[in-house]
Amino acid sequence: MRIYAIESHYAISAIGVGISAVTKQPFQHTAILSLEDGKLWRYESLVGLGFVRREWTERKDIVETWFSVNEEEHALGLAWLRRAVGTKYPNPWYLAAEYVFPPLRDMRRRLYCSLAAMRFLESMRLWRHDPSSKRFPKPHPGVPFLVAETLAIFRPCGNLLPERT
Repeated sequence: MRIYAIESHYAISAIGVGISAVTKQPFQHTAILSLEDGKLWRYESLVGLGFVRREWTERKDIVETWFSVNEEEHALGLAWLRRAVGTKYPNPWYLAAEYVFPPLRDMRRRLYCSLAAMRFLESMRLWRHDPSSKRFPKPHPGVPFLVAETLAIFRPCGNLLPERT
């Protein structure tokens, strides 16, 4: 058995507060935590860098939701994470639009980090988005949190949580 976490960041910036108001969730950013070979890593979308893998560091105003996965799901999730590292934002028109509407840079990061977390959960077959459903518009910062919360209930981590240094 292996573990992952969805790290949901509370809205702390003006744009983040706007996003959380529109999506009716308190979150503005999402990251994925992975325990690999005894080390804790954070995977997330960062403006200008795309999807990155960084060693875990403590952050404030977050909720970590840990859940366990079996070996097959772990292999699928880890393969997706490693393949996604280095992925840039998909639409180059956003770069030009940022000069016209400067807050777009902040908004863009919030949207793609949530989408990455949702695709990560889909890669392990732990969640599937129905594109015809308008219930959870894609991308939405609350969806990875809600899915992870559900997984944490049915797939608790027990004593597998990592030591923090």
